[in-house]
Amino acid sequence: MNTYLNYAGSLPVSGDPEFVIRLASNISYFDPANEEAMILKCKSFALLGKHSLAKSTFESFTREYSNIYGEEFRRELADILKSEV
Repeated sequence: MNTYLNYAGSLPVSGDPEFVIRLASNISYFDPANEEAMILKCKSFALLGKHSLAKSTFESFTREYSNIYGEEFRRELADILKSEV
């Protein structure tokens, strides 16, 4: 998992957003509450102009986060899209 995250962090999201989405999806499969993977997916979807997919990815993540940790995720999608990964 750490190897995938380190590799994903070394890639510019804008270089190949579709590849980043596939990579982040694989990370999310094994760790559905992985914040870094969610951020990568949301940013990649936004770069591709698929804002509704970015929003649904974020909403799905926040539901899973709440189910696992028993608390609300405290960041907003707009802030995530503006942030560094």
